[in-house]
Amino acid sequence: MRGIRFAVIASGAHLDWECSMRRLPIAVLIFLTVLMMFVVLALVSPLLTGSLAGKQFYRSLADLEELVPGLLFEETQADSGWFKSVNTQELVFKDMLVAEDGSVADQHSGIFVATEIFHGPLIFGMGDPNMPAVSFAIAATRTRVSYVDGDKEPVEFPGGIYNRISFDGSGSLSLVFEALSEEFGNKAGDGGATITWEGAHLEVDYDAGLSHVETVGLIKPLSIVSADGEFRLGEISFSSSAEHSDFGFWVGSSTTRVEALTVVESSAEIPTAFSLKGMTISGDSGIEQGRLTGSVTLSIADLEMNDIAGNSVQLSMSADVDAATVGRLKNALEEQDLANAEASAEVPAALQDAGMELLAAGLTLEISELQINTAQGDARFVIRFEIPASDLSGEAAVMNAIFSMSAESSLRISRSLFDFVSRSNPVMAQQMTALLQTGMLIDEGEQLTLEALYDGGLLTVNGMPIPLPVVPQ
Repeated sequence: MRGIRFAVIASGAHLDWECSMRRLPIAVLIFLTVLMMFVVLALVSPLLTGSLAGKQFYRSLADLEELVPGLLFEETQADSGWFKSVNTQELVFKDMLVAEDGSVADQHSGIFVATEIFHGPLIFGMGDPNMPAVSFAIAATRTRVSYVDGDKEPVEFPGGIYNRISFDGSGSLSLVFEALSEEFGNKAGDGGATITWEGAHLEVDYDAGLSHVETVGLIKPLSIVSADGEFRLGEISFSSSAEHSDFGFWVGSSTTRVEALTVVESSAEIPTAFSLKGMTISGDSGIEQGRLTGSVTLSIADLEMNDIAGNSVQLSMSADVDAATVGRLKNALEEQDLANAEASAEVPAALQDAGMELLAAGLTLEISELQINTAQGDARFVIRFEIPASDLSGEAAVMNAIFSMSAESSLRISRSLFDFVSRSNPVMAQQMTALLQTGMLIDEGEQLTLEALYDGGLLTVNGMPIPLPVVPQ
């Protein structure tokens, strides 16, 4: 019996082995099929994704041209490969040169933007430290900027712009520029310019529909010195988070800090000098129940204009308006023909209608603080006005806004600043003296004040009623 059991077991093992051997060609065939599919996909995908990436590239250039009026991209090279494409564009500024006869010509800047598009799905960093060694994405781009100064060889700005586009349409963009020191034209003293820049770094993350964008960046010190003057920019840091609303505009928050800015112009008959230090700008906006609310704050620690030094500025302002009307106003502005607008003094009908709708929907604007501190004295100004919503339209909405609006403002000027301005500017001295004589400014010894109220068509300044022109019905 034991021998029979062993024989049965051996026979079963032999059958399993035979079945396995029969299934082996099938498994190998499946493996080879999957492998071939992968190879075909790896070979064909770059061609397909390259075509898609190329279309997206040209679409981005068109969007940028629309965003910056007068800026054009002129293609100088376009090479399409299987795994990589190369495209070079020159920045051209449209209608920038006007000849003596009045004709207009485009201005070639000599700035060239060369972009390499690496086709996915498997992208190798090509040894670039700013690109991953291996990346799995639909496409990645590497853009480098160069400048041609006359007949000289192109000067390439160290660094580049890198963009990685994921398969779901989201992506991340990096701008990395390293230190640069270059002379353009002749030396600065002979009519040329010397540029010294310590570099910049910017990171932008965006979602598939370009409806949400996160940005953080740092621009390092930059200086441009020429025979006409100097431009010096200290370190700039900024960050923002923005959402594209259903009304066609962006909302979110942002903060920008500027270490220092100095501008000196020496070629003018009257030399000018301007500098600021420690400037911070922050903004916040959002939409709630169909209303767009926003606020902006600005602070400058030290401001100098020519010989007036030791100034500082604080500004806070906010607004509350109808979001849908702002969207329509934005569309009307974008559709406006600027050339016709300059030739005619009339405001386009679409803009008039959008403006009337904005008044009818009601709004609130406020400068809660504008504080200017100088070595000669201080000044402070606040204003707030509110227009309630109405069911009216057209000119009736405008008339209703005029007579239903309420507003109040306050001005405080220190006596020392008032005297300084009077001494340094004879024209303003006459105007400010007239304001004192008519009671529009009240002399309170250490400071001069102005209080204004507007309610239901009645304006009072320091308690005095001020007649307003009669608006025809």
